[in-house]
Amino acid sequence: MVSLTLKGDGRFDRFLSPTWGELRCEQIPALIADLYGRQGWELMVGTDSHTRDGTVIFASAFVVYRKGMGGSYFYSVLRERSKNYNFYSRIYREVELSIKLAKLLKEIFDPPFIEVHIDAGQDGLTSRLLPGLTGYVIGEGFKPVVKPYAFVASKLADRHSKH
Repeated sequence: MVSLTLKGDGRFDRFLSPTWGELRCEQIPALIADLYGRQGWELMVGTDSHTRDGTVIFASAFVVYRKGMGGSYFYSVLRERSKNYNFYSRIYREVELSIKLAKLLKEIFDPPFIEVHIDAGQDGLTSRLLPGLTGYVIGEGFKPVVKPYAFVASKLADRHSKH
């Protein structure tokens, strides 16, 4: 597994896929067009993080889904030395990375909309952050999705932020 696929300055340049392996960003549009055509599919993005040994591991993932044809997902990992992130600032950093990824995908594919999955929900510690997090996503022009429906963040990205 590639340990760093997101450049330190926050630019996505490489992605990993359980199906297709490691891909440069510029390879993905042709792959998606071959698999799902040039339109009629949905894009969903999300990020999750975990802290280990003074390092915060952020995993950002995106899903390309076409009804009746299934989907594929791709992810990228960023390791940051802990910058005194508390739980709440990590959640905002996750959303920031998801928005950066959504902007890149919008530039590449120009889809009608992109869902940004937020690893926060109506219950628990993150519930009071929801208005700010969803407002941030809407303000950037994307559609927010929260738990329990935010599977890209809470399931896919979560899986890759633990390695």
